[in-house]
Amino acid sequence: MLDRIKTAQLVADAQGRIFRQVRSLRWLTKAMWQHVVTQASFMAALELERKRQPLPRWQGSIADIVAVAPMTDPYEVVAIDGSQIYPDNHFQGIDCFLIHTGLCHLSYGQQSSVRFAAEPYIFTTKEAQTNYKQSFFSQDMVDLIREDYELTLLAQQAVLPQAVEKLRLGLFDGNVFFWHLELKPQQLKTIFLERYFQQLTVLHEQRFLYAGYLSGARFSDLASLLRVGLCEGVEACDLSRSELYDICSMAEMLTDAELLAYVLEPGERTTIFSCEGSVVDLYPEHSKPWFFYLHTGDEVVRIEVPAWIAAQDGAIDLIAACCLDQATKGLGYPVALAEAHAQAVVTGADRTFFYEWIKMQSVRQQRCVTVSPKSIKKKLLGI
Repeated sequence: MLDRIKTAQLVADAQGRIFRQVRSLRWLTKAMWQHVVTQASFMAALELERKRQPLPRWQGSIADIVAVAPMTDPYEVVAIDGSQIYPDNHFQGIDCFLIHTGLCHLSYGQQSSVRFAAEPYIFTTKEAQTNYKQSFFSQDMVDLIREDYELTLLAQQAVLPQAVEKLRLGLFDGNVFFWHLELKPQQLKTIFLERYFQQLTVLHEQRFLYAGYLSGARFSDLASLLRVGLCEGVEACDLSRSELYDICSMAEMLTDAELLAYVLEPGERTTIFSCEGSVVDLYPEHSKPWFFYLHTGDEVVRIEVPAWIAAQDGAIDLIAACCLDQATKGLGYPVALAEAHAQAVVTGADRTFFYEWIKMQSVRQQRCVTVSPKSIKKKLLGI
């Protein structure tokens, strides 16, 4: 078992390494940010760097900061989440896994309502390989299949008729920029992107507003822009040497959320930026991903939307207002996403039930299922 006394001493000895040395950026106010990023030399440095690497582009001015108006009109939010039970190699004679999707539909207005839904799906690894045209199986495939089912579930909601015409927004817990597929094998990438894009096309054809909500996002797109601009455009910049040193020395580890926590006030958002990456080139034009940052009052979150929504007048303002309202109602995190997660989550007890029920069925079917000695030993030890 873990020796907590030794572990505590190791943490104390390593504190100089494990705690990030981030200096205060309190001098980086909204006014300072807007001054720095509108310098001619700053913009010229970014254009020069674009010849060497892709950098995000933006609508309007990079310095734009927008106050989000409170949401006062009736609206609906459909939140989707998913979970899974991975194949367990310790159960010999069992070859399956489970995908579980959850949905929360909240409607606000004179007659408010709520609807929950959850649905389990069982696959064998062979079925997964056949359905997704793969010659191999990995645990990553379970995650990709779950994402496919989440997108399909939202697309199904998009075609359902509404009893009362009002703004309707779909929310994902995570990205609509599928950057995690960039390093996957080409065959896997092609198959899953094709399936994902089919659902995104349905959402586009139905003109169904949707967004990916990322809490605790670790992206550094804007921090990278700032680093490039400052490193190349120092001459025309009014920052002091110590301020330049602070931000340039921190830029490699600074996230957008950490940076914008000094720039945005609660209830404000940035302009909208394009996502960059090799996988973006594969997207249909209407669904290429864009993003903006929103200060909810508790944190700075990243919100991703497709190109057709980014280009639609007023759509970003509506999405930002809905997300802010949901985060407020949920005490820091969108209430609809929290409820969708509660529907989708698979607990340890659920997993135990799943495999115990399969073992019971194996007895009825007179099939041989054995448990590895390692798994038995871990259970005896209470692990």
